[in-house]
Amino acid sequence: MIAALLAVLTLPAPPPATAAAFDLEATQRALGHPEGRDGALAALDRLPAPFRTAATAAGTGALLATVALDPSAALSHRVRAVRLLPYYVTPDAPVAPLLGPLLQATPDPEATALARETATALAALGPVGHPVLAPAAGHPDPELRATVGRAGALGAGTCALLEDPWPVVRQ
Repeated sequence: MIAALLAVLTLPAPPPATAAAFDLEATQRALGHPEGRDGALAALDRLPAPFRTAATAAGTGALLATVALDPSAALSHRVRAVRLLPYYVTPDAPVAPLLGPLLQATPDPEATALARETATALAALGPVGHPVLAPAAGHPDPELRATVGRAGALGAGTCALLEDPWPVVRQ
């Protein structure tokens, strides 16, 4: 009786993701249009790891960087694009240097939030992101400086962050 009730109340599992269920070309086109970005970013976020390889090879990382760098794009789209970058960039792709302008110090809280997300993404890229991340050690935002220190982007220069006035940076 209980098993029959559970069978009625339980929804079937969704079908496994397949390459046919994801249209890479349409998603990449949608990234270029403000009204399609939200859906495209959501699709890339949900894409299973095995299918991300094809999307990475097709240059999706560069398109995500374009969205992140677009000042006319919604902040939510820019942040989501930055968060997805480490999953869609190959170590030999020249995407990391493009993100340098996002780390600039500005009094704008939205720009600071985007800079924090960018620093986290560059740290996730590993040594490829370190040359772009290292100059941010002098950024006025302590959380961003802490990300630089945790990433080890400064090498031996990380010791200088131990004298930072903010405890979050010294940790």
